[in-house]
Amino acid sequence: MNKLKVCVVGAGTMGRGIAQVFAEANWDVLLIDKSKDQLSTAFQFIRKYLSFNYNNAEIEQIIARISTSEQIDRQISDYSLIVEAVPENLDLKKRIFSEIEPLVPVETILATNTSQISVTSIASACKSTGRVIGMHFSNPPHRMELVEIIRGLKTDENTVDRVVEITKQIRKKPYVVNDVQGFVVSRIAAAVISEGIRILEEGVCDKETLDGIVKTGLHHPMGPLELVDHIGLDIFLMLSSDMFEAYGDRFRASRTLKQYVEAGMLGKKAGEGFYKYA
Repeated sequence: MNKLKVCVVGAGTMGRGIAQVFAEANWDVLLIDKSKDQLSTAFQFIRKYLSFNYNNAEIEQIIARISTSEQIDRQISDYSLIVEAVPENLDLKKRIFSEIEPLVPVETILATNTSQISVTSIASACKSTGRVIGMHFSNPPHRMELVEIIRGLKTDENTVDRVVEITKQIRKKPYVVNDVQGFVVSRIAAAVISEGIRILEEGVCDKETLDGIVKTGLHHPMGPLELVDHIGLDIFLMLSSDMFEAYGDRFRASRTLKQYVEAGMLGKKAGEGFYKYA
């Protein structure tokens, strides 16, 4: 089995970014999504982001490493690592893992890119739970160095060690954490974004000033309002609801967030959130 082959399931924002990261690191990538349009869109974005750092010949070499499929089938048995990157829905993720497990050898690592769902819960869909692990790439994957490695309750230490090494191979920085709601990154990001929205509601400053202060003073690559626009306000509302259930009032979703989602102002993907996008 070729150790430099990864299958990414889901070609949305995170899936296409993860596929790009592995292809740039000379891995052969199989990108799976049931939507042909989603796969086409994924390549448009990958080409766009690659154009910032590579010439045309180099871009074509990287793109050539990415193949696609519209279904999960036995071809995935050749891949030593599977990274699931479908939407944040536990039942959907469990179904994907239950489809994948019978098709791959026992040594294949099954990773989920979940940003906040219990890895242990996802792993319950599998017979061999020791090879299931969280591999949470920060958004956008092609720009952010961090990969949060989440150890499920039954994840083997050998699986953890292998994923840490793989993360280093693709030129990212791995940090291993235990399996709790939101892990580390999502809990901190949710707190920063929620407080940023509250500051805006209170009229302390305008959105540009708020984001500028956070970027300049705290050295964050994006301000909280820019970040939530990038994540998607609907996604953040769902995350906030789960965090509120786990940790209480400090993660209660704001009135403004709920109104923006109701109005379809979901952020960059919708053309408008806290900012407007062409």
